[in-house]
Amino acid sequence: MMRTLAFVGIAVGLTLSCPASAQDLPLISPSFTLEGATPSPCFEFACFKLSAFDGDTLAAVGAQYPAVYVFVRDAAGAWSQQAVLLHPDAGEDPRDPEFGDHLALQGDDLVVSGGQLGGLLVYHRTGTTWSYRQTLPSTGSVDLENGILVSTGADGNFAAYEKGAGGLFRQRATLKLPRSVDGYLSGPVELDRNTAIIAGGDDTDGAVFIFQRLLGVWLFVQKLPAPPAAAGGGFGTALAIDRDRIAVGAPDVPGLDVTRPGVVQTYARRGLQWRTVELLTNPVPPDGNYRAFGNALDLQGERLVISARRPSYPYASYIPGNYLYELTGNRWALSAIIDASASHAVELSGSSLLVDINLLRYGTLPTIVDLP
Repeated sequence: MMRTLAFVGIAVGLTLSCPASAQDLPLISPSFTLEGATPSPCFEFACFKLSAFDGDTLAAVGAQYPAVYVFVRDAAGAWSQQAVLLHPDAGEDPRDPEFGDHLALQGDDLVVSGGQLGGLLVYHRTGTTWSYRQTLPSTGSVDLENGILVSTGADGNFAAYEKGAGGLFRQRATLKLPRSVDGYLSGPVELDRNTAIIAGGDDTDGAVFIFQRLLGVWLFVQKLPAPPAAAGGGFGTALAIDRDRIAVGAPDVPGLDVTRPGVVQTYARRGLQWRTVELLTNPVPPDGNYRAFGNALDLQGERLVISARRPSYPYASYIPGNYLYELTGNRWALSAIIDASASHAVELSGSSLLVDINLLRYGTLPTIVDLP
């Protein structure tokens, strides 16, 4: 049964009232903020801890009540709760603080990590009804696209699954580094068509490793070591890939100054090789507050969204900390500020953006922003 979901609605608007420190760029306001669900996943402010967004579907993991809450948007733009998904083996007391630490959603498929009971749970939607389909022997970082799923396997390597007959996922390959490559895989992982990028590192710093699927076979193709400007800064904390472009965040390097650390390195594919293109730094001038530029990001087409987390007490951190870039030639130009607080995660889908606002120990607040 469809339940009505309580939201706080804010009209989308563009204004030039952005603070001078943001150089009077347009300010884009959120459209809706997810504030409630049934049964309530909240304790104090800890309603949700992780979200995923695709098209007109939003999935959010409860922070206190381990369930995945699924919401859908209708043609008029109104959101409503469609389903509450529990672990099929949770029993009468489903409490599990590790449930849903990893989540991915595309179309009618949703995958979520099973927490203390283990495994990666796969749910599928038929019409408006969601049902549990299978459990995969994977445990960590996960991404899903076009019937391909990549996740941390039980052996620590990354397993590649493909959706087959009956809608079930079956493992087709193990993604691991050749012995000749110095490094290890740890995640996160991002998929785009037949390319997977996985964060990891080597003996000196973080790194990103690229795998390509050719004629159904996954091959390691390239290592992207941390550039000098990102040394020691958590290179690979956040990843994004779309077609022939990659962006990698390193939120903990000194950056421009101590109050706004972090850089984002961008890459472009030329032939079969990925090459560095541009190093982006935090555009906000010093304000006496630590800002970790590149702690979350996403890339789609000619748009790149980068978050600069600002630790603070809950609700005291409602300062715009998400930046919208647009591709001009081969360079990314800052075009607007997203009027939403520093983010735990951001995810682009069509002309909408999910901003998973970080409330620190109080969880996250999923917010939808409609982009012009």
